[in-house]
Amino acid sequence: MKPEKWLTCIPVIMGLLLLSFVIWSGCGKNSTGSDDSGRKDLALVRFDEVVQTAGSDLPEDAVLVWVSADEVDAEGKSRVWIYVYYSPGEDEYYQYESSENGVSSSDLTVDPAELSGTALPDTIIDSNVAIALSEANGGTTFRNTYSGTTMQLSLLMVDTTGFGSGTAKAAARGGTVDLLPVWECWYIAPDAEAVALVNGHSGEFIQFLLLFEREAVTARDGWNNARKRYAEAANGTLVWIGTNGVPANGINMRWVYAYKTASKLRYIDWDDGMLQEPHDPVGGEVTYSWPAVPSGWLNSDAIMAVAESNGGASYRAAHPSVDVEMYLFPAGKTDTQRPVAVWGVFYGITPMQGLGFEINALTGEMINSQIF
Repeated sequence: MKPEKWLTCIPVIMGLLLLSFVIWSGCGKNSTGSDDSGRKDLALVRFDEVVQTAGSDLPEDAVLVWVSADEVDAEGKSRVWIYVYYSPGEDEYYQYESSENGVSSSDLTVDPAELSGTALPDTIIDSNVAIALSEANGGTTFRNTYSGTTMQLSLLMVDTTGFGSGTAKAAARGGTVDLLPVWECWYIAPDAEAVALVNGHSGEFIQFLLLFEREAVTARDGWNNARKRYAEAANGTLVWIGTNGVPANGINMRWVYAYKTASKLRYIDWDDGMLQEPHDPVGGEVTYSWPAVPSGWLNSDAIMAVAESNGGASYRAAHPSVDVEMYLFPAGKTDTQRPVAVWGVFYGITPMQGLGFEINALTGEMINSQIF
């Protein structure tokens, strides 16, 4: 080739070399590199990449015992998956994280108390199957009911005796307990939480459990729930109820109950829509010597209906920022020492200014009303 011909080919050759470099450099990148930014995958898709990375770093006896994602979509995909291995010989857990930045080992973020030393089976259903079963058996309904729901997934070995699994029932009848691989599909909303359980090997749906939900309740419903959950409340004697922020229907997110049990005064709260644990007094006028509230006391919704119809509704309308407080006192324990149990209802503009009612807690009769 003549020199002038070679020179004219230089731009073309350089272009081809540059193109080849781009292609090969792309092939040499980790498949979870920056070009995959934001991608979401199923659990088993990412696991293949983890095996390639972790295989040479782990002890020979290490087995996979945990898979999880803090946030998954309705297709069972996540941007970040966690995989935990356990080595019986080393008695050590090893965690790997697979994200859009690749696969890397990381410090253990899973509570060791939740981890089993038993290996997950070689054959497991993928996260999309687990989510589909969860959605079809209560998950979709939960998400439609509670706005702002996020979903999490965990795969681990679980003692499922009593969960309704046929395998677990058979194991229980045989007198032994078998651990089963279970996908725990968590549904977490500001006002409620639930979990769906799916057999990670067979794909059998096990159970959908509503763990809690925040809800506004009447005073009696809150007390009944406390008595169902705690024996000391069930065996106790109610002496006082109090709350604030009550809406016109008498159904509220907060109630405080004082009751006598085992020779002492105790409290239990329905706080922010959830029942709390019983606790000792932290001050206040209520004492162990107070008499019991009679069992037939009218509920908060009925009492608020009386207050609203006797001027409370118009007062609330005239003062949009009013805070309504309610207190149930046993006989003789109001400021006026009424001889009957009394519901006190106070529509407060300030702590010392507002509209107050005293209502017979057994009959709903208006005893007194006063503007402060």
